[in-house]
Amino acid sequence: MCSDMSNNLPEPSKTSRQAEAGFTLIEATVAIMVLMIGLLGMAGAISYSVAQGTYSRNVTDSKMMIVAVEEQLETVKISKKLTYGQIANVGQVDNQGVPPGQEFGGFLNGFQPVMADPGPDNLFGTADDVASSARPGYQRQIVITPLSSSLKKIEITLRYPGLRGQTSEIKGVKYLQNDQRANFRR
Repeated sequence: MCSDMSNNLPEPSKTSRQAEAGFTLIEATVAIMVLMIGLLGMAGAISYSVAQGTYSRNVTDSKMMIVAVEEQLETVKISKKLTYGQIANVGQVDNQGVPPGQEFGGFLNGFQPVMADPGPDNLFGTADDVASSARPGYQRQIVITPLSSSLKKIEITLRYPGLRGQTSEIKGVKYLQNDQRANFRR
């Protein structure tokens, strides 16, 4: 009885066997194109992610450089390495009452390369900074403006590498008082 049933089934035709044989060249080409589009999209996403990561690191580094200069200026005043009158840009420094040999030339005017080594005076932004330690793509400007006899405004502007080869800029502002007690409130 079993053999009768198998004899009653139609034999597959030649064309139906060819249809089930596998992928056609067109199907394979379409599959490869879909895969390529996906891979190109992934490559673009990875490239964008790397660029954003680099930019974020540059922003963070720039903020840290600004804070470092602000803290340095506060420290040199508190430690009396420089007098309040000496904390100024070139041409505005007051060296009155300073012992000979302790005169200070001031912080350079305009945008200057950012150095990793402050030089012999241990102050960033002065003429003796070590030029060989410049950070590529970074420039800093320190502008010290006297607001009164006991208050100075310090603006630190930093230019750094931005996205797509552009230069970005960030600014930090600090106020420096001549009154030593104002720095140690309890």
